[in-house]
Amino acid sequence: MKIFKNIIIGLICTFIALFLVFACEDQEYDIEYQNGYPNRLTGNWIAYDFQGQDLSSSAISDEYNLVMALDPNNPDSLIIDNIYDSGIRVKTYFNDTVFYVTKGRQLEVINYGQYGIYRVSVDGILNYDEDIGDYLLINVGLYDKYSELADTIFVLAFRKTGFEDIDYQSLLGNK
Repeated sequence: MKIFKNIIIGLICTFIALFLVFACEDQEYDIEYQNGYPNRLTGNWIAYDFQGQDLSSSAISDEYNLVMALDPNNPDSLIIDNIYDSGIRVKTYFNDTVFYVTKGRQLEVINYGQYGIYRVSVDGILNYDEDIGDYLLINVGLYDKYSELADTIFVLAFRKTGFEDIDYQSLLGNK
């Protein structure tokens, strides 16, 4: 009986050891991104605003996070969040590296109309530079509740996150 008990304990210990060895094995998975959209435009961006589209250094804002994400209900649409570092959100349409909307409804439900902004126009493009990687150039028009232009800004944004590969430069390829 003692031999039988030792065999059972030995098998249990062997099973536990094998389980720990294989459970802790580092499994490598290839990260596969969809071709084209949404990889090019979505992600987190470090953004700077130029008030009234004035590109002089005195008119530049502090950096902030701009987020671009898929619209889950429309495959041809993109949601831009935190425009103007104020939480303003808008749905835009895209075509490859260009995105746009004319007087789109400001989507932030809780803060709808905050800062007097009810509609937003966006005209933007994704560019690539070999030294700095991906960057966005965006003209933004902010409209009040009467659809009158309240303010214009120019946004310059650089890719912050969204890709696990630290050697990533651009999905547009090296040009």
